[in-house]
This record gives sequence, structure tokens and C-alpha cells, in this order.
Amino acid sequence: MTMALHPELEIFTTADGSPTLSFRRSDGYIEKMHHTGGALTESLYIYHHGLKKALEAGFPAKVISVGLGLAYNELITLAEFMKREVRGKIWSFETMPFLRESFESWADGHAPTEYAALLDDIALRLEAHFEISDLRGRAKQALASGELELRGPFPGDAVRVDSAAVIFYDAFSNKMTPELWNETELRNILEPLIGEQVVLCTYAQTGALKRVLKALSFQLEKRPNFRGKRGSTLAVKNLKL
Repeated sequence: MTMALHPELEIFTTADGSPTLSFRRSDGYIEKMHHTGGALTESLYIYHHGLKKALEAGFPAKVISVGLGLAYNELITLAEFMKREVRGKIWSFETMPFLRESFESWADGHAPTEYAALLDDIALRLEAHFEISDLRGRAKQALASGELELRGPFPGDAVRVDSAAVIFYDAFSNKMTPELWNETELRNILEPLIGEQVVLCTYAQTGALKRVLKALSFQLEKRPNFRGKRGSTLAVKNLKL
């Protein structure tokens, strides 16, 4: 099932019933933001797994999320914070003002929109998964307090962001944003942002990414691929696997 949300975005329903978006570039190239096998299931498998690993090891609750989209990773993080009764810091980066503004509007409880309906659905699914309530209210509180900051394009808008202990590198692919996957640039981007103890999660698995992470003293953890996907990456720094 697909439907239009924005001139550059379309909504897709994935196999687990959760929604995802696809982005259409000006030259016609289209890229989906999640695996068709399940947007929520994939996000929990890749990103929630890494977040739990970091928090269980006592790493600071300081999270960088590259790519807001439908806010799966931001809401998963807030849900996990709720379960653990902790406060942290989330820097979320998104190039499209429409997505940032729509998330803020949803969290503030403004009049329903198509985007808000999607977030309501995602929030309900996460509330059931984590056995919590009022995730939207938690998002509103986090935005108001500065615990969650919605920022513009990454890494240009990463001023005064440092010592991150968890990085969700959910940027578009090399085809869509090659500047975020170039080996030299990737090291220059990540090095000033990370703390001494870090977990990095991404849906991608490239040679350039592996070389950069090893150069930055990360260890790579082997995990089964998600539903036949080529691979994902979980890398840790100063944590025993």
C-alpha cells in the first residue's frame, strides 16, 4: 500500500504493518527508508539492540540520530529511557524541514495530519512493545526540556555536539548522500562527535565504513542479517563484546 504525503515523500506499509517513507530525488531516483519486511521490526533489531547494549554497559545516555524520518529511532530511545526511568540527550538530524516541523507539531498535539496519524500508529506500537503509555507526551516533554533536539542537515548542524555514546547512523545510502559515506569524510565527521565509550549502529555494511570504524578503535560485532538484507553494522568502542 502506498500514498502521497509530500511532493518528495510517499508512505509505504511494510510487512509487519508499520509504515515507512520513500524519498524521490529531483532526478527521479527513489529510495525507501526501511526494509519492506518491517520498518518497526528492523528499527528494533538494529538500533534498539545497540542502544540497550550501551545503556546496560553504563554508557552515558547521549544519542546522535542521523535521519529523523518517521522518528522510529527517536521514539525507541525515549521509550527505552521511560522504561529505565532515565534522562538523556538526543540530537536528531533531518535535512527536510517538513519532517522536523511535522514531528514537533505531532508532539505538541496540534490538529491531526497525515504525518501525525503515522506517528500515532508508531507510538501505539512502541507503547505496546515497551509496555509504557503516553509516548507522545514524553516526546513533547523532551522537546521542551532540550532532552531531544531536532537539528538540520548532518553534519553541518552538529555544532556543540560531542561525547556521544550511541550513534544511529541511519543516513540515506551512498547513492543518495555520498558525502556521508566517503571514507575520508566519514572519519572527519565521526571523530569529533564520539566519546570514549560508543556504540554505533547502522543498516549499512560497507568496506569504507568498516575501515573508518577500525581506525577509530571500534570493534565490529557479527549479527545475522535482517530478513535477507545484505547486512548491518554494530560497532562498539571500549566495550567487551
